[in-house]
Amino acid sequence: MHSIFTVAALGLTLATALPDTAEARTRARSVSVQASDGRCYLRQRAVTRQPGYRTASRNVVANDGRSLSSSRSASRGGGSYAGGATHLTANGTAWGRAASVTADGQGGYTGVMTRTGVDGSVTTRTKTVTRP
Repeated sequence: MHSIFTVAALGLTLATALPDTAEARTRARSVSVQASDGRCYLRQRAVTRQPGYRTASRNVVANDGRSLSSSRSASRGGGSYAGGATHLTANGTAWGRAASVTADGQGGYTGVMTRTGVDGSVTTRTKTVTRP
């Protein structure tokens, strides 16, 4: 599990070192398919990007009642990162994850990772790294 914090801290370091030159923009796409046997589904996707923030969502709905919705987001700025993802099915099953990393300004950081399982269980891990 500690490798996730290492990757998040590396991402925070790289993100703060890169300039924000991108303008905000959203892209979306929707596809509807119907088969000759009457089955059909609708698939939608949207992505928004702007300096310091990203979000994406995907939805699939079938005419037999099945569906899956997923969304994820990430933001950074001021020496911190926050991101996560959630997933939800038509029968109400949900699961997801969230992470946050905050730099202390002296080369160290504190990270928190929370995961929610399909059974509703929640696991939280925290890690603090200090640099002399």
